[in-house]
Amino acid sequence: MDSWHAIFLGRRHLPRELTAFEVEMFFQFSAEEAWIIEERRRPELKFGLALQIGFLRMSGRLLDALRMLSPLLWRHLGARCTGVARP
Repeated sequence: MDSWHAIFLGRRHLPRELTAFEVEMFFQFSAEEAWIIEERRRPELKFGLALQIGFLRMSGRLLDALRMLSPLLWRHLGARCTGVARP
């Protein structure tokens, strides 16, 4: 197992900064996950579901509360949840 993968990132809290690699690794959704986010959630809940799925992968637990999300993560989730291609 790769060393970066041995310990969950954000185990106690969401890291203040995420690298582009971390965002792609944990917040990239399969076709089935993307369908669930898109078709089974109202527009106002899509970001929340996408964030929960990614955080669960990253930390091994559900997200409780947080003070700040990185702009990189918001842009990534926004592009995935709205169907807008990333620049």
